[in-house]
Amino acid sequence: MAVFDFDAWAEATKKIPREYIAAALNAVVDRKKAIDLEPQVFAQRNEAAKIYHSAAPHEEHDGVIVWVDPIADFAAYPTGFEVTHLGKRWANISQDVATGEPGVDEAWQEIEPEEVPSE
Repeated sequence: MAVFDFDAWAEATKKIPREYIAAALNAVVDRKKAIDLEPQVFAQRNEAAKIYHSAAPHEEHDGVIVWVDPIADFAAYPTGFEVTHLGKRWANISQDVATGEPGVDEAWQEIEPEEVPSE
């Protein structure tokens, strides 16, 4: 097993141009800022999707909206939203809007028939 040579590594890093190091640091800082803003961004996207779905016409099956491929993020399905697709009932369990297909996109969780309240 090879032993890590810290001195050789430290010497090699001296050859990295400062602008590359600065760019890498900026990328890390920018990503951290984006991660910190995710809850606010998700909330805004969810709110826009709720407004869209409250106004848009939908096909329904047994009182639940039938899933269609969203035309854009504002038409995606907000957190907690339930749909039917391919004979199953699904709920968006992610913190963000669900843009993918139930059963394919991990944002969707199948609701088992015994969990669906009977009328």
